[in-house]
Amino acid sequence: MRSRSGTAWFRIGLALLLAAVPLGGLIPIQPVAAAAPPSFVRGAYGKDSSYNPSTTNDQNLKTGFAVMAATGFNAYQADPEAIEIDYQYQTYGLWGVVWVGDYDNDSCGWTMTDSELDYQVNKVRGHTGVLAYYIADEPLLSRCPNAPSQLRQRTEHIHSLDPNAKTFTVIQDYESPSLLPAPCNAVADQGRSYRCWAGTGAVDIFGFDVYPCHFTSVPTAQNLASDGSYALPSIGYVTSPTHLCDWSKIDTDKAAIESLGFSPYWAVVQSFQDCYYHELSPSELATQFQHWQGGSLSGYWYFSWNFKSSVSSFCQSLAVRLEDAPGVVTELRTENDAGVSPCSMVTAAATPASPQTVGTQVQITGSATGCPNPRYQFWLLPPGGSWSIVQPYSTQTTFTWNTNNRVPGTYRFSVWARDASSLGTAGTPPYTYDAFAGLAYPLGAARCSSVTPNATPPASADVGTPVTITAAAAGCPRPLYQFWLLAPGGVWSIVQRYSTASTYNWNTTGRAPGTYRFSVWARDTSSAAAYDSFSAFDYILTTTPCTGMSVSTAPPPPSAAGTTVTITGAAAGCPNARYEFWMLPPGGTWTLVQAYSGSANFTWITTGKAAGSYIFSVWARDVSSRGTHGSAPNSYDSFSTLSYTLT
Repeated sequence: MRSRSGTAWFRIGLALLLAAVPLGGLIPIQPVAAAAPPSFVRGAYGKDSSYNPSTTNDQNLKTGFAVMAATGFNAYQADPEAIEIDYQYQTYGLWGVVWVGDYDNDSCGWTMTDSELDYQVNKVRGHTGVLAYYIADEPLLSRCPNAPSQLRQRTEHIHSLDPNAKTFTVIQDYESPSLLPAPCNAVADQGRSYRCWAGTGAVDIFGFDVYPCHFTSVPTAQNLASDGSYALPSIGYVTSPTHLCDWSKIDTDKAAIESLGFSPYWAVVQSFQDCYYHELSPSELATQFQHWQGGSLSGYWYFSWNFKSSVSSFCQSLAVRLEDAPGVVTELRTENDAGVSPCSMVTAAATPASPQTVGTQVQITGSATGCPNPRYQFWLLPPGGSWSIVQPYSTQTTFTWNTNNRVPGTYRFSVWARDASSLGTAGTPPYTYDAFAGLAYPLGAARCSSVTPNATPPASADVGTPVTITAAAAGCPRPLYQFWLLAPGGVWSIVQRYSTASTYNWNTTGRAPGTYRFSVWARDTSSAAAYDSFSAFDYILTTTPCTGMSVSTAPPPPSAAGTTVTITGAAAGCPNARYEFWMLPPGGTWTLVQAYSGSANFTWITTGKAAGSYIFSVWARDVSSRGTHGSAPNSYDSFSTLSYTLT
């Protein structure tokens, strides 16, 4: 049983330190676009010799991973600190498994409360580079039979905080079957406690630590010193007391893991030393990896770069830092490179072929060779702009480019490819690739070849009639329209400036009769011309004056003062008559009592009026007419008068 404390015991790295840059000086400095996590995880516990604890807290979060990165790892355990997660991903391309507390096998409860968990998760959720949340390490069913349901509840809680998140725990292999709950307490069950974890949904990803190599007798300071092969503080492989590696442990456990349906899962491979477990030689490390290969395994975690036992100071003295263990780092580099099939070449093609006009939908397609599981990333350089990722690494071979609102000019694409197994053979993490291909794509301004206007009603209408002018351009995907008007005896003026509106609503009220001329201009949004095409037409406004007028009253005269009298006009010869009412009181002057409107009635309140004869004049003119008689504003087409006596 290994001891873990604090947050600095589980780190790894990923690396390609080459800086080859395709397409002439591509130096992306914008935030990294979200990419898919690695399809096969290669992780390591601990920190390497680049760790600098003497720096400030924010700075030391950035250290301890350079050697691991160069050794080919792609995942590490992160503190729940955004500055660390962002830095490690952007600098090395590392994906972090975020440590968020542990499960206590003594109390069968959590070391971190829900509110503390919420705080930690909320600091980092949504950040690119978060691979999973590490919620428990080696929970024991022999002590806590309800652990699977407790872990499932915590997993569900984390999913509620970060819906795209994964959770992770490590299950050990050495619990005594007799102490396990049923059905896991069957001695013959090779699955040991695994059976009681299978199918529980406790976490999204299970890890299994099966450590095959250990001392055959407990080491002491005396027998180690007498052996001569182990002299502190230098590190060597202890040959006395002897040790053995039981590879069948991995084979047996892996068979049980596979048969119980754990998928995906990660193996935790051994490479550390304390008073029981023995450090592996490079050849033993290679053998261990071979026994884990195949099946549903989707990654491994290397334990550990710099583990120290907490059992005793002497056990701590046996710790091996991997950079001091001869040949181990080289072997790890070999294992991390094993099974990698980088893409040897990628081609890029565009459909439709260039050149095209702005507004055309274009598909950029990559096709990689030499790699079984290629991933593609698409970059774009606009005219006068800078490179940016328009589609991050994914299995999608095609990027669909919407050229709407793009300026005319030559655009450059760079299609990157790398295999799912590859960290990239060129570039600087996280901007790495196995191969790339570039292409130039000129976009021209679209031109409207013609524009056709229509008027409703067509050709002519009476003054006052609403007229709608509608235009339809051809040959341009995103036309803009501008409407001009020339009034009789006037000059051209813009009545509606360029816009996407293809309709102009003309209010003819108050317009003089006569011939008006419209010109409709059209140009594409991408065009810098005053117009691509235009079309002009005449529109005649006519008038239909009223030719006759009659007046009636209700009640008829005479009436006593105080009576409410309705005076009604009836025009003839005009379709849209408007009426105006004038009154001349006894001994007075003409007064406008109701201005022109569509109402043919005037309600006369006679209360308080003096007795005598009142004269009314009711004027009428059509809405299209300015009046055939009189002078503005007192004009009319026809009128009629009457006398009304109040008693």
